Amino acid sequence: MTIAWNVAAQVAVMFLLMAVGFASHRLHFVKEDGAAQFSSFLLMIVSPAVIIDAFQTPFDPQLAKGLLLSFALATVSHLIGLAAATLLIRRDETNRYRIQRFAAVYSNCGFMAIPLIGAILGERGVFYSSTYIAVFNLFMWTHGDILMSGKTSLRSVAKAFANPSVISVGVGLVLFLTSFHLPGILNETVGYVAALNTPLAMVITGVNMSMSDLKSAFRDLSLVKVALIRLLLIPAMMMGVLLLVRADETILLANLLATSCPVAATTVLFSNRHGRDAGYASKLVALTTLLSILTISGITAVYGLLQG
Repeated sequence: MTIAWNVAAQVAVMFLLMAVGFASHRLHFVKEDGAAQFSSFLLMIVSPAVIIDAFQTPFDPQLAKGLLLSFALATVSHLIGLAAATLLIRRDETNRYRIQRFAAVYSNCGFMAIPLIGAILGERGVFYSSTYIAVFNLFMWTHGDILMSGKTSLRSVAKAFANPSVISVGVGLVLFLTSFHLPGILNETVGYVAALNTPLAMVITGVNMSMSDLKSAFRDLSLVKVALIRLLLIPAMMMGVLLLVRADETILLANLLATSCPVAATTVLFSNRHGRDAGYASKLVALTTLLSILTISGITAVYGLLQG
């Protein structure tokens, strides 16, 4: 139960950071365009820095095996999400089912999981969870882009591999496999940029929540249904898989935390990109983010009890 309490405490800290972002928007300190710019900065600069920083560790065969297992588990997690979304979310005339399925499959593993995993499991947890980020981006820019656009595109496949998060994993792997450590000044710079991840990600999340109509979100049963799939069903199914795996607990818990996160903030970006209902998508992000304050702690506590 110690880990569950640590997770609950860290989620509470993250909630307070979200509250800072929420208040900043309501008090007009941060506007919509500012939040969008900081989101891009976080995705393109800060998140890759976090991954590269975590990979600066001497090569170890056991760590390499752990990375392969992490990659496999991340793939299983996304396949479970795809199956659940396809089976439980039916097509509709409004095409909102595209947003709903996307939201059910893709968790906020970059904005929320990395800060949470870093605080609970340290750099080793971020090291292993980097593969989840890579798998997330590969799936999102292929399956996710096709789902949202309604058409297959080779450009989406190319973008999946050209994404900064995927590239940073490649750079990190080179550093890890060669046991190369960045020179002092460069290493310190990367460390400072990486340290921005937790506060910046949570403040941006709070700003986005402030821009959403949470009252109406709780009354919309279609939103609640997606929230239950994203926050409870998929993590519970993945938990069942993890309980069967004999491996380093850091690997398993990092995967569970990433799987249990709320709807990805990129759901709104992809909705805008393909002319879908971005307002509906933002409600999904806001609703699941708020509910995840309870569900992440609950999922972790149940996992701890079952692990015995």
